[in-house]
Amino acid sequence: EDVVSVAMEKADELNKMKPQNLNDTSACAPPDEKWHYAIFLCICCLWLCVGMNNASVAWTLKDIADSQLLDLRQEGVLASGFAMGYCLGPVTMGILLDKMGRRPTLLLCCIVPSVCQAAAAYLVRVPVLAQPGSWPFTMALAYLRCCQAICSGGATVSSKVYLNEIMPIKCRDAMLSIVHIQLQLGGMALTVCALFWPKWQQLHAILMVPGLVTTLLMLSPKLCPESLTLVPKGAHSRPFRELLQTPHRTVLLVLVLNQFFHRICQQGNDAWGMKFLQTIGKRETRTVVSNVKFVCKILGGLLAASASKHLGTLAAVLGGYMTCAVGTLLFTMTQQKMSLAVAWGVAYLGEEVANVLAMTTLVQAFPMQLRGRGVSLVCAPNALAGIVAGSLGALSAYYATVPFVVNAASMVISGLVLLHFSDLIYQKSQ
Repeated sequence: EDVVSVAMEKADELNKMKPQNLNDTSACAPPDEKWHYAIFLCICCLWLCVGMNNASVAWTLKDIADSQLLDLRQEGVLASGFAMGYCLGPVTMGILLDKMGRRPTLLLCCIVPSVCQAAAAYLVRVPVLAQPGSWPFTMALAYLRCCQAICSGGATVSSKVYLNEIMPIKCRDAMLSIVHIQLQLGGMALTVCALFWPKWQQLHAILMVPGLVTTLLMLSPKLCPESLTLVPKGAHSRPFRELLQTPHRTVLLVLVLNQFFHRICQQGNDAWGMKFLQTIGKRETRTVVSNVKFVCKILGGLLAASASKHLGTLAAVLGGYMTCAVGTLLFTMTQQKMSLAVAWGVAYLGEEVANVLAMTTLVQAFPMQLRGRGVSLVCAPNALAGIVAGSLGALSAYYATVPFVVNAASMVISGLVLLHFSDLIYQKSQ
């Protein structure tokens, strides 16, 4: 009896030492709360840079086309390059997360867009590329935007994986919601920068500065430590094969379909929203519509956690998808300044609620050791979604509203896929 009692006491001690929740990594984190705030500051700065870089693509598209005499096909190539890169980003960076580690991947996501912004600003100074209507100029800029988008798209998913592993559960959801807001703040900051540097070359040049500053912050291991101690290298010798086996395979397929249709709408609206305003003769409304969009995305990020708590995650995600679809359609049905701004804001309010909750579910649906590869597999077909979103602009030559009707339909389909397999998805994410 003494031996049995001693063994039971030892077992109780071991159980107390093990985290009860596999996602609870707070036991591995240093106890100093300032350490958490330092990481949080770095990730917020990274997302702020991503927001500014993303907003600059749509903002400068028409100005570049006018100054360089680009036709509709060349505009489509620029939009497709960014959209395809943004969808390839999670795939590339998801693999690098597990191979290189979390911190080196985040540093790469931070420095490359700054280099691309600087290079884009000086493209017109290259004699071969400076010719009006030049296809070499178009392809060079599309390549730079693709590289920029790979890192920007990968930064959002990589930082979510990083925060999920390294932050304590008690503050994780609140911090993720605040991090999402930085994308919208970055977009608003871009509109302010455009007032002081209206030329697209100046805007690209100034946008390299925030990324360089953020890189300097993240170079400090004290501000941005590595989390490889939480995910040992070599823990899974064949991670992709393991993910393609049951029970992960079904979850993988459902999430692929959900994210594919979601990204068609998201990337399509981002790429062609400002162009639509110029097409209908409302160029002067760009600033108002853009700022309303960013404010509504901030509200969406803040409402996501509250909506999930009171309505349930599934209901909140589906509500976000339907709201986005309705707002996108309303955007094409009016030409009044305030109506355009309200409709665009409604679309992005719903999209942000769905995006925050769907991406959080995506990250948590896979075991920690397979998380980077799992995210990369889910996002792999999104490259096709980026091409589709960019090519939809060609349909506007026949009727300006067609791309937005397709975007709204794809968002509805994304919600229906998630609804049909809701029990399986949310059981895996617990």
